[in-house]
Amino acid sequence: MAETQQQTAANNASTTSRFGDWPATKYKPIFLGIADPNSSFGSMKRAVNSQKCIRAGGKHNDLDDVGKDTYHHTFFEMLGNWSFGDYFKKEAIEMAWELLTVVYGLPKDRLYVTYFEGDAKQGLEPDLEARDLWLKDWRPQRFRSRQQGRPNVIEIWNNVFMQFNREDDGSLRPLPAKHIDTGMGFERLVSILKTSPPTTIPTSSPPSLTRSSSSPVPVLTPASSAPRTRMASTLPTVSLLTTSEPDFCHLGRRCADRDGRGYVLRRILRRGTRYVRKYFQVPIGSFFSQLVPTLVDQMGHFFPEITKKVNDVKAILDEEEASFARTLDRGEKLFEEYAAKAKADGKKQLSGNDVWKLYDTFGFPVDLTLIMAEEQGLGVNEKEFEAAQAESKELSKAGGKKGETEAVKFDVHDLGHLEKDSSVPKTQDDFKYGVNSVKASVKAIYQDHAFFPETTKIGDRAKNFGILLDRTCLYAESGGQQADTGSIVIDGKTEFVIEDAQVLGDHIDQKGSLVAPTKLRFDFSHKQGVNVTELKKIEDISVDWIKRDVGVYSKEMSLEVAQKIPGLRAVFGEAYPNPVRVVTLEYDLDTIAGDLENPKWRGTSVEFCGGTHVAKTGDIRQFVITEESGIAKGIRRIIAVTGDEAASVTKVADDAESRLGEIDAITDQSAKDAALKAYGTNLAQLDISVVRKASLNEKFSAIRKKLDTALKAQDKADTKLITDSVVSHFQSNPNATSYIAKFDVGSNMKALQSALNVVKKLDKTAYFFSQQLDPNGTKIADGNALKAKVVHVAYVSKYHQSKGLNAKEWVETAAQHVGGKGGGKKDSAQGVGEMGGKALDDAIESAKRVFTLKCEDSPVPMQ
Repeated sequence: MAETQQQTAANNASTTSRFGDWPATKYKPIFLGIADPNSSFGSMKRAVNSQKCIRAGGKHNDLDDVGKDTYHHTFFEMLGNWSFGDYFKKEAIEMAWELLTVVYGLPKDRLYVTYFEGDAKQGLEPDLEARDLWLKDWRPQRFRSRQQGRPNVIEIWNNVFMQFNREDDGSLRPLPAKHIDTGMGFERLVSILKTSPPTTIPTSSPPSLTRSSSSPVPVLTPASSAPRTRMASTLPTVSLLTTSEPDFCHLGRRCADRDGRGYVLRRILRRGTRYVRKYFQVPIGSFFSQLVPTLVDQMGHFFPEITKKVNDVKAILDEEEASFARTLDRGEKLFEEYAAKAKADGKKQLSGNDVWKLYDTFGFPVDLTLIMAEEQGLGVNEKEFEAAQAESKELSKAGGKKGETEAVKFDVHDLGHLEKDSSVPKTQDDFKYGVNSVKASVKAIYQDHAFFPETTKIGDRAKNFGILLDRTCLYAESGGQQADTGSIVIDGKTEFVIEDAQVLGDHIDQKGSLVAPTKLRFDFSHKQGVNVTELKKIEDISVDWIKRDVGVYSKEMSLEVAQKIPGLRAVFGEAYPNPVRVVTLEYDLDTIAGDLENPKWRGTSVEFCGGTHVAKTGDIRQFVITEESGIAKGIRRIIAVTGDEAASVTKVADDAESRLGEIDAITDQSAKDAALKAYGTNLAQLDISVVRKASLNEKFSAIRKKLDTALKAQDKADTKLITDSVVSHFQSNPNATSYIAKFDVGSNMKALQSALNVVKKLDKTAYFFSQQLDPNGTKIADGNALKAKVVHVAYVSKYHQSKGLNAKEWVETAAQHVGGKGGGKKDSAQGVGEMGGKALDDAIESAKRVFTLKCEDSPVPMQ
């Protein structure tokens, strides 16, 4: 019995499921017979485990049922026990019955049993074997067919008898062995053991929310039994537990907003957010993060993972919640208008076009729209929705990719036109340093070097166009800092996505730097490369400022006064405006101006800068240098990432370090050699911290050197093993003229060639084979061979050449069994194949038959 530890719900191994909603994913290599039978994993016969699971999308979607009953959760633990070609139906059924009725003490008269009824379309008969095993005297006589209807029951356990694999073409292929996969919901089990009948929320699942009149923040207490209140109180806490695990939160940040795992988690959180505001009348924006400490306190002993990176989890929850709050404000307002219009027209369905617009334009989740419609007794016109969705996709295809050639840019003639047009003033951008939205007026529409008074006049709706405003809160690209992106919302009904911001006014373009939301590039003069030690010092200084979480201050000052501040950093020879914008860390400009020449200002950062900045250094969260290089003589470049990008590259570096540790633990030298070769190639391509990469390269080189030393020693030992065997064979059999044998030296072709040199000197005939099996035990050729690297060499003496034996033809005959290619001359040849195991045994027998046919009178080869 092998006991596996609790596993994360994020599924990184399977390409067919987003999360671990099916715990068997981990064991698929064993089921398919491709796991290395010699490994600890592949040699398992039985296992038990507990798997954290999410069911909020796809085939197994429980999100719509959370709160409507007492036993559906998006997040739960699946308990499993497994048999890998060991016991099967009889033993599994006996153990299941004993566990439920004897160990857990469940009343036999409350248990119902089902069995597989067959599938005529798949040519599968009913599982009468399982039925008969249950129908023995000591089994419950409680079977029901679908026609009889379903009693008031709750499913507690599945015993799955695994015999087939579903192929890509839909057919069923028998597995190499028969397996058992059982799955029991931990929360449901506890519920049944605690209650009779199960009518309340299980005590092992998260408690629900209630709000005390004396506390502005809801607290975790048992749920109400009222259906609507139960949904409102249960779903937010399920959302909180599901999205509070660190892996889930960072996963949500990395994945696309409208697809993949990230969006699944966002759907859960957003649905909970909406219920909180609607039914608890609580302002949203930082609601869930306030509950994280309570969740950690109450559930941390069950799930220690949620005790890690608590501050990061809270920050991510706040970010997601605040973002959705804006979407929810607009979405609910528009929904109410659409719902009122539908009711006024006497319709029972919302327009599918309106539902698509809510999603496509305002990012309002369709599933929330459906819930809100249901609450008002409305449905959705699905055909209209699908048609609107298809039309939008076609329009997107027509628009193509938005490359540089389609970017909206003014040329000198456009600017000249605007200079003469008094109705379009220069845009006021004083608000660009703040974080609030501003109200502005549209002054003109621009497309294809023409200006229009309204969008109905533009020529091509599929192409990008510009909107000229009298004022903006967006920062236009300048000084190396990228332009802001955002949106323009008109009357709360129409939204335009802003992909670039340009200000009609004076423009200064500073080359040699880049400031993006999570990335920066800095070019500087330096005679030589910055070494790893220096780069680490730069990283450490930057991270120290981030951890100190000091304020960032800015203010316009007289250029003459500002230049007197000790420690001021400015670009030599650069022409600065007067007044100039000064940015400082830790000390505000009024304090500095009051003691202008105090030398302590040298201990902070004082710079001239016209860009936007974070409010506090802690907002940056992380800082990682990913590249240091030379771009010209005496010019060096540093590229670094911050925030989510920094967290992502750090995770990649952590994974790479973990993988290197796994490789170092591999005992099979050939497998370790192959793994190191692949790792070295991958490491060179990783975009991670240069400091971490240097450290990994150092560790990698040490492991590589140690293995190379061992491989040389092994190569020497292999060579001695085979040459000694050759010498011993012919000494023990002085009349022997040939030697055909398989050696256990992996894919060491060099060792085989060394032994062949001994044979040449003796002018004997020999054919030597060896194989290096795939470490995963992969089967190929319809399961008739094992994937391997097979090496084989042959030498034919002059005597046997005269008998008609040709080394090249001899090797080609054996290659027909092991695959690959072979070549050489009539006296000596070699080959490399890809099929081992029985295929290699067949090749050796073939080589012996050829030798007998060509060179021996007896049907038995002389060895």
